[in-house]
Amino acid sequence: MSIEQLTDLEELVLRCRSDGAKVHIREAVLAYKAGAFRISIVATWTAVVFDLIDKVRELAISGSPEAQIWLNDYEKHQMEFDKGNKAAIKQLLAYENDIIYSARDRFSLISNNEFIDLLRLKDDRNRCAHPTFQRIETPYYPTAEQARYHIKNSVIHVLSQPPVQGKFALDNLKKLVESSYFPVDFNAALSQLLISDLAHASDPLVRTFIDYLLYGYLNKTHVLFRQYRAIAALNGCIQMHANVAYARISKQFNKCITQIEDDIIALAVILVGYVAGLWDNISAQAQDKIKIYIANCSEAEFISIVPLSLNIAGLVDVTTSRVAGLYANSLQKIQQFHELPPCVNRAVELFSHSKNWNEANTLYHSLIGKIFPSLTNNHIETIIAAPTQNGADLPFSVGFYTFLERLIDEKRMTRDDIRNRLISQGLSHYASTLNFLNESPI
Repeated sequence: MSIEQLTDLEELVLRCRSDGAKVHIREAVLAYKAGAFRISIVATWTAVVFDLIDKVRELAISGSPEAQIWLNDYEKHQMEFDKGNKAAIKQLLAYENDIIYSARDRFSLISNNEFIDLLRLKDDRNRCAHPTFQRIETPYYPTAEQARYHIKNSVIHVLSQPPVQGKFALDNLKKLVESSYFPVDFNAALSQLLISDLAHASDPLVRTFIDYLLYGYLNKTHVLFRQYRAIAALNGCIQMHANVAYARISKQFNKCITQIEDDIIALAVILVGYVAGLWDNISAQAQDKIKIYIANCSEAEFISIVPLSLNIAGLVDVTTSRVAGLYANSLQKIQQFHELPPCVNRAVELFSHSKNWNEANTLYHSLIGKIFPSLTNNHIETIIAAPTQNGADLPFSVGFYTFLERLIDEKRMTRDDIRNRLISQGLSHYASTLNFLNESPI
């Protein structure tokens, strides 16, 4: 065996979580180094059994009723054995024989794939430790690779892992997120999840928790329906278990989007808007359904999702196209519309097509005045040219006057610049009326 292989085994010993596990698995490694591969496999199985029993004991201490029941029965038979009751031997051997089944089926301490690896260890241990399992003339000789394989899997699957029980841990996570005190702020939510059962969760537990959060958020009868704390928890899963989380959320989202009612598709947009990286990981079919929804949903629904959909690259075009058909009262209802370029563009377009002074005044006070800091030079040029280019009835309106006055006050344009623009647009009479030809203030 190579020096590298021996070094790897020593590193595996150091990864063991408990001192007891280290003692037992070190015996297996010493036997392996001596070429006693049968003894190594037997010692490895012993380490696994002791460690799983310790994990059940920890679960019982942490409050798992199922673990407490198992532990009570196990310790009862141990007490009988200590008293010399030989009948207890059979019961204790049954516990050892069933331990990996209990770890998988009753406590969810291991996944099914991990169970398969440990079952191979158990079978090989039986062949190594029980002569009656083999013909006398053909004793069982495990290879070095087999012994090494079992040591590695035992450490990775069991000895290095904390006692995170699937069902019990899932129940704890549900209670945590269902609480109205669970934060909606991502950083605050992550802080709570980092000290929860999710911190050392197995892949199956992560996937099950994600299913619970996703379906709960989209289920009208669920306590998490429309709750932003579910989204905060989903982002926490991504932060803590990225590979498993992205794959699971994407897969389940693709299923959900085909099944949810039309009146809550807006929630799907909220999910792709707030769950980091989700849009890029869902199917083309799911993306198309969301695009169709944005193009055809009611104006009230559309207004509620514009800020989110404009932050998703794949939805910018369809959202911008829909914004281009909105009018002033709708633009005003969009949260932070003054910071969204398509909304600013639409507001400028409406103002630049004012049909009369009253409309110009209303549009300035309801839209242009509010988005003024977001206006680009092109926007300003468009508005100044609007009377000539679009026939807009802006000159002599209070709204247009106030707009020009603000350009000067906020030093966006000089008085001469405005005068020259107005003259070039054939509005020299208007410029003179506003005293732009002299240096008196507006």
